[in-house]
Amino acid sequence: MIATLNADEIALGYFSAGYNCAQSVLLAVAEPLKLDGTDLAAISAPFGDGLAQEGRICGCLIASAMAIGLAVGRSGVRDARSREMSYAAMKTILKWFTERLHVTECNELTGIDFADREHLQENLAKVRLEICGPIVSFVTQLAVAQIEVLRQR
Repeated sequence: MIATLNADEIALGYFSAGYNCAQSVLLAVAEPLKLDGTDLAAISAPFGDGLAQEGRICGCLIASAMAIGLAVGRSGVRDARSREMSYAAMKTILKWFTERLHVTECNELTGIDFADREHLQENLAKVRLEICGPIVSFVTQLAVAQIEVLRQR
């Protein structure tokens, strides 16, 4: 069983240390799954700040999809059951996310214009603390909860 509160704290620790949102969620969920974090930090690096600082889909959501896939995802083209389980888990995460936050795009969640580099630099630290940190925590909890449900099946 993955400790949700512990994973939440781990994610915030990574985020506070300077990892991006996607890396923080994925690394925190990976620890109790006993997955190697070195490759995970590298593979999730481009997803921060709304996919390569483009303000698109929240990196936390991408990381939660990656974590679901690593935990229970399809291992081969004939593994339809695992695919359907991982899709269902992500649909649940997306539903909870949008019910609470209403949008999935980083620029809409943060209010940052990622095309305006000056605006980004002026506001990024505050937004990371006040908006992104709570989202990192929330999505980590969602991912852990869904992994637990899937592992019971």
